[in-house]
Amino acid sequence: MKRRNFLLVSAIIGLAMSAMMFLAPASLLNDTLPSANPMAEFLMRVIAVAVVSMSIINLFSRRDGWSDSMRAILSGNAVMHVLLLALDLYGYVDGLVGTRSVVMSIVIHGGLAVGFMVMLMSPNRQEEPSLAPIK
Repeated sequence: MKRRNFLLVSAIIGLAMSAMMFLAPASLLNDTLPSANPMAEFLMRVIAVAVVSMSIINLFSRRDGWSDSMRAILSGNAVMHVLLLALDLYGYVDGLVGTRSVVMSIVIHGGLAVGFMVMLMSPNRQEEPSLAPIK
């Protein structure tokens, strides 16, 4: 998959997840908490702000060529998904996160982390020249 398509897919996933996190946090917390908790819902919305921000960066940078900035974007995404996966696995072992949540985390965060690392290590990093800026 080309880098620009991968960044687009990542942005769409992130925007969809952040919309769910912001608009219906209790639905995502059901597998983690026994009952809805206003503080947990608030924190879910705070996390949604970070997710939507990273998604917008991915969306608008997807057509950029290979550069130090692109390397930073891909690296930041890879680190974010590796750490989120590690936290979910830790929460599962600790009994804080349910099986459904950890499986979803392995699929989403694991898949995206691997994808971003592949994009970083791809020998064809130079194959996509910069396109004209969007006006």
